Amino acid sequence: MTPPPASRIYGVTVVALYEAVVPGALHNHSLVGQLKELLVVPQPTKNKKYHWPTVANAVLARTIRGIFPSLQPQNLDAINTLDMAFAYGTTDNVCR
Repeated sequence: MTPPPASRIYGVTVVALYEAVVPGALHNHSLVGQLKELLVVPQPTKNKKYHWPTVANAVLARTIRGIFPSLQPQNLDAINTLDMAFAYGTTDNVCR
């Protein structure tokens, strides 16, 4: 992959990750209105507790699947396995 597409991929991924977890940060603020064409992002449900590492993993998994729709099956399996492990709270068995 050449540098321009790679830099776009990194940029999209980092913004997606940041926006996903910023509601759980006390002193950080959304980039909505600060980045061109970033006008709105989904917001978490009020009065609901979130496990922010799981939120971060989920947004990275979804972003990677969206950016790379032709992932090799073994790579997609690894992403899906980690995604499900976070969702079910069983990361101790996967993250070693």
